[in-house]
Amino acid sequence: MGQPGGSARRARLLSVGESLIMNVEDHQERSLEIDGWPVHLTSYRIGETYHCTADNVSPGASLARASAATREEAEAAAISKAKDRLATTKRHVV
Repeated sequence: MGQPGGSARRARLLSVGESLIMNVEDHQERSLEIDGWPVHLTSYRIGETYHCTADNVSPGASLARASAATREEAEAAAISKAKDRLATTKRHVV
């Protein structure tokens, strides 16, 4: 059993000089509507890769995630996945 708060992986990473700290850069949030559904899009860059998450505004449930070399590619992929998933969602009249 190792020391509390320690891990073998962390020790390996630090022994070869790799950093455990990843900085989020170019963070951006926006809201849009996809097929009548409100969607919240969050995109950011970690290292050289852009990541994007699309979530349903009301419950905040994640609809799609995507990663790409550019923000536009990551957002387009996440929006495409979200469209596919929202297209199969049934609406109930209240």
